[in-house]
Amino acid sequence: MNEKDYDLTQCGAIRGCPKSVVNIEQLAKNIELALGECHTDDHFHHKQQKLRMALSGCPNCCAQNLIKDLAAYGWAEPKVIDGNCIVCGLCVQTCRERAISLKDNAPEIDRNRCLTCGECILTCPSGALTKVADGLVVTAGGILGRHPQLAKTVRRFAFEEGQQLILNLLEKFKSSPRTGEAPGQAIIRVVQEEVG
Repeated sequence: MNEKDYDLTQCGAIRGCPKSVVNIEQLAKNIELALGECHTDDHFHHKQQKLRMALSGCPNCCAQNLIKDLAAYGWAEPKVIDGNCIVCGLCVQTCRERAISLKDNAPEIDRNRCLTCGECILTCPSGALTKVADGLVVTAGGILGRHPQLAKTVRRFAFEEGQQLILNLLEKFKSSPRTGEAPGQAIIRVVQEEVG
């Protein structure tokens, strides 16, 4: 694709956002490489249509992931390290989901409430909370306009697995164009074919 064929929005993680829990810079480069050889002008119904994508380093994602054809945002799962807590309460204050409480001089995480945003990990001054896993949540199908709809979550993946899925989806998107199909429709089709 040339530059006019797609739009890739990247959050502040590229510029070192302190809330970023995964590095999306290399993923963005890999997407640019994957789309570099594809020319869509011949099979999109309207020449001005672009494949719209977004990448975000954390679940805050500034709403862009919800209105793009294909998107991904980072997640980080916290783990409590016994004996490190200084009972400062910063993790409890930071968690907007109220998923953390202090019990027996240590943080306790309610996994049903935790969004895996990683803010508690970034805030903890003593290392009592650490990242045990991270990855990407892939979303697809967001659209604005006359018939708006929010993107739907495809699935939560470990980082490498999520990156590979995105690259596979883009390869399939490039290799199976259908005349008159909008880019967003094509992405939804290839997600259904690839993931189910």
